[in-house]
Amino acid sequence: MPGVTVDSSGTLYGTTEFGGISSFQYCGGGCGTVFKVKSSGKESVLHSFTEPPTDGIMPQAGVIRDSLGALYGTTTLGGPHNAYGNPGEGTVFKIADGKETLLYAFTGGSDGALPAAALLLRKGVFYGTTTFGGDGPCSTVYGAGCGTVFKLKGATETVLYSFNNQSDGGFPASSLIADRAGNLYGTTTLGGDLNCSQTNANPEQGKPALLPVGNPPGCGTVFKISPGGHETVLHTFQGKTDGAWPGELVMDSAGNLHGATVFAGDPKCHCGIVFKVDTAGKFTVLHAFSGPDGSDPEGLIQYKGRLYGTAAFGGPGNYGLVFEVTP
Repeated sequence: MPGVTVDSSGTLYGTTEFGGISSFQYCGGGCGTVFKVKSSGKESVLHSFTEPPTDGIMPQAGVIRDSLGALYGTTTLGGPHNAYGNPGEGTVFKIADGKETLLYAFTGGSDGALPAAALLLRKGVFYGTTTFGGDGPCSTVYGAGCGTVFKLKGATETVLYSFNNQSDGGFPASSLIADRAGNLYGTTTLGGDLNCSQTNANPEQGKPALLPVGNPPGCGTVFKISPGGHETVLHTFQGKTDGAWPGELVMDSAGNLHGATVFAGDPKCHCGIVFKVDTAGKFTVLHAFSGPDGSDPEGLIQYKGRLYGTAAFGGPGNYGLVFEVTP
């Protein structure tokens, strides 16, 4: 879910997955933009993505900003490589002084493919995830591999961990966070408990009763990657009261992790949960959504010790809502 970045003057920066000036047929109405909105409400398009092979297309995450004001992000598709029939395997881009530069183009091989999450910038090095690619044994219509955690220093990309979609998890689609020691934390959408049926969807909330045939198994994990690339699974979702399909994580000042899952939780609703994983690895459900109070939560942020997010459904008319959870 795209977010926005704000500078000291109150200007917002973000992305759109579609729209812009491109007439590339695959995008069906523009291949996405990077924009800014001043505090006065005036919007400007900083970059309009064009088409492969010279540009990325369809960014699914927001941008981050460095101390000099340059913006960085990922496009899920685009770039010069199309190993599996995709219109490019995704890119990392930079926008500075009104000019876009491609920092890296994924090949769809062991380096990863189709990044769907925002970047993390730490000490001049970028960290991120790719949903596909890597050395794992997965094979899908989007290509081979079960996803990666990578770092990008200059033009050199290094895979820190390649998922196998076994107990280690698979197909990470959310961005990473880091602690002071440089350990990385994130979630995988699938993998973990391979017996998880993923049948917890709620048709009344507009969710399918079953995922598509052939969908890789598992309900996701919360993981930790050491600076040396060692992975530790902090929680394996069972698809029951503990939720399924986790999204973005946030970390409090004590090092506790918080997040939300899209599915499972309340046995009557399967509408998702908000959870906590403390520094000792203990998992706690902070709130299980029941429908009217929300369903399909994602995009958590933390402010003054409280958690805030959005739910795709719930509220009057079932059109979605903004919620607050106090841990």
